[in-house]
Amino acid sequence: MNTTSFSVRTWIRCSTIWRQPNGAPAIALIAESAKVASALELEGQSLQRLKGWTYGQLFASLDKCVAPSSALDIEPVTASTLEDFCALHGESFNTPAAARPVNQAAFGGLLNDGRGHLYLLRDQGVAVAGAALFVADNGVAYLGTAFTTKAARGQGYHRALIAHRLQQAVALGAQSVAATALVNSQSRRNLEHYGLRLSHLQTLYRAESQG
Repeated sequence: MNTTSFSVRTWIRCSTIWRQPNGAPAIALIAESAKVASALELEGQSLQRLKGWTYGQLFASLDKCVAPSSALDIEPVTASTLEDFCALHGESFNTPAAARPVNQAAFGGLLNDGRGHLYLLRDQGVAVAGAALFVADNGVAYLGTAFTTKAARGQGYHRALIAHRLQQAVALGAQSVAATALVNSQSRRNLEHYGLRLSHLQTLYRAESQG
């Protein structure tokens, strides 16, 4: 196995400790290159890349984004529709039933914070897609979680929610926008359609001794 050695200064400009499903920690490393090593050595520790956990971080100035208005029914989530949003989110991501109350509490906290904005898209009155928008104090808007029910995919709902959130971000005073997507995904292509471009990659690694 080929192992690449990197210094902490080269790779960890921004790192996060994640937890794998088995509870073992994984470290998120930032890379400028489009090529991500399958294994590397960091300060004497051998690390193995976790499959399926390489994400592209996208960024753009909002004045470079083109976001046309949509005729689709997109509404802001309120306390009375939060449960609908969370139920759709749980269904779309196959969230275990035990974790759904925690997710709902977290989303509710975002609404109460004032910097988090949630949206539902309805087709003939039925909620079929949703998304989140976060606006930081530094003027950067983040297009957070987005989801569509399996039966409603391929209808342009994800793109519509991107455009809507870009418009909302401008109205809320943001100057730039960021988002995350799997590198080879339709989500990335949809984001790039509106002007976002790949900034860097984020990949999760685990210590080889974790098994």
